[in-house]
Amino acid sequence: MARLLGPALFLQLFLALLFGACTPAERSSSQTAQTEALSSPSLQPRADSEELTEEPSGSTRLIQRPAANALKVDGSFVAKKNLGVPLHREFQERAVHGRAQEGAFFQLLETKDAGHWLRVRVEASALLPGTGAQQKNLEFWVIDDYVRLIGLSKQSAKSSWSAAQAETLASQEGLSSEAISASLRACQRSLAKGPPTKAVGAATFNIRWFPDGKPGKKGPARVDSEWLACVLAHLQVPVIALQEIKLTQGAQVALAQVIEHLNQSTGGDFEALFDDCSGAALQHVGLLYDRKRVNLLESEVLSYLNPHGEACEKSLRPGLLGVFQFKLDQSKLRIVSVHLKSGTKARDHRLRRASMSAIAQQPQVETLYLGDFNTMGCSGCSPSITASAERRALAQLAQGSFVKVAPSCSQYYRGSPGLLDGALISHGLKTKAWKGRAAGVCGDLDCQPAAVSRFSFSRKLSDHCPLAFFPEP
Repeated sequence: MARLLGPALFLQLFLALLFGACTPAERSSSQTAQTEALSSPSLQPRADSEELTEEPSGSTRLIQRPAANALKVDGSFVAKKNLGVPLHREFQERAVHGRAQEGAFFQLLETKDAGHWLRVRVEASALLPGTGAQQKNLEFWVIDDYVRLIGLSKQSAKSSWSAAQAETLASQEGLSSEAISASLRACQRSLAKGPPTKAVGAATFNIRWFPDGKPGKKGPARVDSEWLACVLAHLQVPVIALQEIKLTQGAQVALAQVIEHLNQSTGGDFEALFDDCSGAALQHVGLLYDRKRVNLLESEVLSYLNPHGEACEKSLRPGLLGVFQFKLDQSKLRIVSVHLKSGTKARDHRLRRASMSAIAQQPQVETLYLGDFNTMGCSGCSPSITASAERRALAQLAQGSFVKVAPSCSQYYRGSPGLLDGALISHGLKTKAWKGRAAGVCGDLDCQPAAVSRFSFSRKLSDHCPLAFFPEP
């Protein structure tokens, strides 16, 4: 049976995330740390969660947004590293000149490297012993991994990203200042001028290892929750299939913040449903839906989409089914969130084929499979298989068809666009009656080649782009 996580638990999770769980010994050791070789984090090759093994468990899990203002704190940026935030005197400097204690507030003065490096002012009382609290200069450079924007006071809002800064960055990245992938402010401006929210349709978004962008249990959150919510609102759909979502305490707090912003932007009432495979730090599939526009009639974890035979076997993903009824016209639609095996080796290709073959063996009920099909081809096969050839072959195996997407990409790799995600229609739904569009940086660049890995969208949100699908009138 589905399980609700209410506002009280979200507040507990927030406090646990804010104050951490380090021991007194760890806190003591942090006070003597003076130097550290620290290089700028960069986007690493995608890691598939199959390498991580934990035992599976049963049913689905439902996460609800917290009460209004439950997670809001007035301030600017707050330090969030248990052992203290490394402080640097110069931009991109490796040497560390001390640390600020966890929970310290920073006033933002300047940003560089697409917001990855922040010049901040910190109170002397927030410096850990040995940092040099007596020094007059309390301005330092910090990396965005170690801070979190938790709300803007009137004073700090003046020193945060300005419209001019956002437009400058967008220009450097080859984006329009109104592009939703250029910045939060650009997305908000565009959303304010956009058309009314559509009532029927669905979308998919692989949000890279949400919320911290990398494997593991203790990575600091990288996602910009408000920007992510704005991008999701732009999709104009009441149901969104999600992939690569962690379910750690920190991830649940971050998701609650996204849902709160999303509800504020759309006037909706969103909830999120996930598979209940154990291993909170592994990748999970989910469905995010607006209860004001759809009714969830039933849900089920689909073990047949895991090629190993069991829902959570070897840390590959099951499918997550939701049967929705749209309130506008009372139509019903079966939607499955999908995340197939990644990789270009022959074994990866075989596992994807096994998942798609299993779709064809299911009862002939009209279903929309949404998600990351990882149709990247097979360079390890003999002969090799191109991405487009694999996509066609997998659709035939599933006895279905992919909905056409324009522009035709959902991800960039080394500057080149590719189509890994999509909507597969099986058993009777007519693909000609549906159309898809790429959003995010893919839509803003019209899927033209670009060094997207350094864009703010890729570093702050995901290396994938959301895709939205609508039935033709």
